[in-house]
Amino acid sequence: MYGLGHSEEVVGRAVKSSAHKPYIFTKCSMRWHADRSIYNSLKPHRAEEVEASLRRLQVEAIDLYQIHWPNPDSEIEEDGRRSTAFASKASCAGSAYPISMLTR
Repeated sequence: MYGLGHSEEVVGRAVKSSAHKPYIFTKCSMRWHADRSIYNSLKPHRAEEVEASLRRLQVEAIDLYQIHWPNPDSEIEEDGRRSTAFASKASCAGSAYPISMLTR
């Protein structure tokens, strides 16, 4: 998601007016403060991020929801378990995970 959610809003408007339903891919883990400064999201906020993406995209489900910039100190296994909490709304995958996180 780029533009602090703006790109999802643009895609949402395009998808809503389209006769063809494309696959919807987006990502999470970057959040922003009121002053628009960006920070890496904590895992407990993932469900909230899914709901915000669904609202901006104007869809009921996300075909692929990517964890974009994972915290290197996080537990990749825990990320996987947490993603099952919203599996009916989004299929989750990692993106930009360093090899060191994937091989531990």
